[in-house]
Amino acid sequence: MKKDAKRSFARRCSARARHGLRVVPNAAFGNAAPDILVVPGGIVTTVMQHAGTIRWIRYTLEGPWSPAEARTAEAA
Repeated sequence: MKKDAKRSFARRCSARARHGLRVVPNAAFGNAAPDILVVPGGIVTTVMQHAGTIRWIRYTLEGPWSPAEARTAEAA
C-alpha cells in the first residue's frame, strides 16, 4: 500500500486482524474520500452485524462515484 494511501474506519483507531496484522486508518467514515472502496474478505460475521459499517459501504457504493457514474464522468 502506498505511504499516502487512505484507510477508513467507523472511527479513527487501530485494529488488529485475526493473524496479528495491525491496520491504522487515516480517516473515519465521516471524512473518507469516495475514490476507492476495498472490502477485505475472510470471516466477516462480526462486521456484517455492524449496521454503521454496512450503511457506510452502501452509501459509498451508491454515492457520487459509483461505477456507473464514474464511467459516465470518464466519458465526458
